[in-house]
Amino acid sequence: MMMRLNLILLLSTLGCSTPFSPSVSEGVWLESDYTVEFNSACPASGIFQDSLRLTYQFGDSSGYGDTGYWMEAIGLEAVQTYRDNLWSMCWSDYSDASFTCSHPTLVTQYDSWKENFPLETMREEQNCIVDLSWGYTEGVFIDDKTARVVNEFEMTCTDPNGEQVLRTCAGRTSSIWTKQ
Repeated sequence: MMMRLNLILLLSTLGCSTPFSPSVSEGVWLESDYTVEFNSACPASGIFQDSLRLTYQFGDSSGYGDTGYWMEAIGLEAVQTYRDNLWSMCWSDYSDASFTCSHPTLVTQYDSWKENFPLETMREEQNCIVDLSWGYTEGVFIDDKTARVVNEFEMTCTDPNGEQVLRTCAGRTSSIWTKQ
């Protein structure tokens, strides 16, 4: 709830009054300028650096309509299939240039940053199962080449029997996406 309030404040500060055009989302977007907060059991802030060079694509917006929906929870591997087709898990409100995704866009790139992520280290040592518990993304197109994006999510490492959560990583990232 606090995240939604922060984004609303950001939107009002930016004064977005131009209706959203889905064509703004076309092209490849590069993520940078991270601000990161994670719980104390998950020292992950050093992972999210500009050197990752994470890129995203919203996909074809020609038939896109403002028909936002919330996807049911899906596994970590399935979320990763959306990085080049974000409109399949995101929607927009034309009136304020914002978009929301039912899963965190950052997790669509998990294979690119998991190497030093505390849960992956634990998975290798204790054979636990890493999965996405919940998460979402909210963003706003600042102009036709820039977006501010906030991800909030929680991931867990569960024992092989699925009976006990061994560690939880919960956090929030904020970044800038720049159209390439």
